[in-house]
Amino acid sequence: MDEKLTVLIPTKNRYQWIERVLTYYNLRKIKFKIIIADSSDYKIFLKNKNNIFNYNKLNIKHYYYPNLNIENALKRAARHIKTKYSVFFADDDMLLPSGLREAIKIFDKDNGKIIAVTGKAKLISIKNSNSFGKIIGLHNYKIRSFMNDNNK
Repeated sequence: MDEKLTVLIPTKNRYQWIERVLTYYNLRKIKFKIIIADSSDYKIFLKNKNNIFNYNKLNIKHYYYPNLNIENALKRAARHIKTKYSVFFADDDMLLPSGLREAIKIFDKDNGKIIAVTGKAKLISIKNSNSFGKIIGLHNYKIRSFMNDNNK
């Protein structure tokens, strides 16, 4: 099932957040494809590249898009998606593998009628806003609805 999904993560000058999400996915032993669209300054790009090299059990493609904003880097990186499904999220977010697998099941079962799914979200407060800092709070996070109200 994991081979059906590509996770696309844009980043710019925030190597610590990429390291955090890759550490998490490495610990969870995920098999999803991961694309990192990196618009960082060159020194930070190299730091990301070296860090990514340490996660050799993950299927990661790291693309460098100097001087592009996040939106344009995402557009460029999306060209490399070859899987049936894809998801993108910010470098300081994490999606649970169990939730991603559940979404794939929903899509597979529905045969193309559903184009997006959403789940519960939690806001994790971290001491000193450090990417690997001590968790000091967990709160519900309201997700905006993207449902079309015309179908009522």
